[in-house]
Amino acid sequence: MTVRTLPLRKSPLSLEPQPAWMAILGFILPVALCLLVRFSSILQIFFPVGAFAVGAFLYWRYPILYLGFNWWIWFLSPFVARLVEYQNGIVNPGMRFIILTPYLVTTLTAVTFFKHLPNLHRRGGVPFILAFVSVSYALLIGLAKGNPIPQIIQGTLSWLPGVFLGIHLMVNWQDYPQFQKNTQRVFLWGILVMGIYGIYQYLVAPEWDSFWLRNAEDLQLCCGWPEPQQMRVWSTLNYPFTFAYAMMACLLISFGSRGKLILPSVVVGMLSFLLS
Repeated sequence: MTVRTLPLRKSPLSLEPQPAWMAILGFILPVALCLLVRFSSILQIFFPVGAFAVGAFLYWRYPILYLGFNWWIWFLSPFVARLVEYQNGIVNPGMRFIILTPYLVTTLTAVTFFKHLPNLHRRGGVPFILAFVSVSYALLIGLAKGNPIPQIIQGTLSWLPGVFLGIHLMVNWQDYPQFQKNTQRVFLWGILVMGIYGIYQYLVAPEWDSFWLRNAEDLQLCCGWPEPQQMRVWSTLNYPFTFAYAMMACLLISFGSRGKLILPSVVVGMLSFLLS
C-alpha cells in the first residue's frame, strides 16, 4: 500500500522569492524603525539610496516585483518625507531628496530604453522616441536660457521617467499577464491604504500633515486649513489633485480585478477621492 502525498499549497501571503523579499524587508524595516524611534534625519539619505539599491536589484533579478515596488515607492514617499520633516522640525526643506526617490527608482528603466533604442522604431516605439527627444530638447532650452537648475531638474523628472517606464513595459510585452496581475494587486492594496489614511487624515488632521500645511501657506488656498474636517485630502501623496489623479487611476484599474478585497477598497477609495 502506498501513501499518496499531496503537494503543499503556497500561502497567498508567502514572501517568495525569498532573496527579493529579503531585500525589500531589509529596506522597509530600518525605515520603520528610524521613524518609530524618531531617528529619522538619516532617512533623508538612506531612503533614496536604499530604495534605488533595492529597485536596481529587483530590476535586474525580479522585474515583476520591481514594478510593484516602484508603485509603492510612488504611493508612500511623500508621506515618509512629511514624517521626517515633522520629526526634525524642517520648515523649509529645500531639495527634498526623499521626494526624488520614486523618480530615481522609475528611471532605472532607462536601461531598457537605451538598450533597445537602435531597434525601437521597428517595434512600434516611435512615439516614445519622439517623447524622449522632445523632453531632451526642452532640457537643453532650459539650460541655454539659464533657468534655475532645480526647476530644470523638476521639469525633466516630471516627464522622462514615464517615457522610460512605458518603453520598459512595451519591450517586455511577453510578461504582460504578470505585469497586469501585479499592478492590479498593488493598486488594490494601494487604494485600501491610501483610502483609509485619507479618511483618517480628514477626520483627525494628523500633526505631521498639519505641520506641512501650516508651513506651506501658499497651498492653503487649495488644500484647506490644518484642522480636522477643514482640509482637502491628499492622503500619503503631496497634494489633493495629485492624490485624486492617482486614486482615479487605481480605481479604474481595480474594476478589472477580482477578490474579496475589491468592495472595501473601492468604498474607502471612492470616499477619500470625494474628500480630495
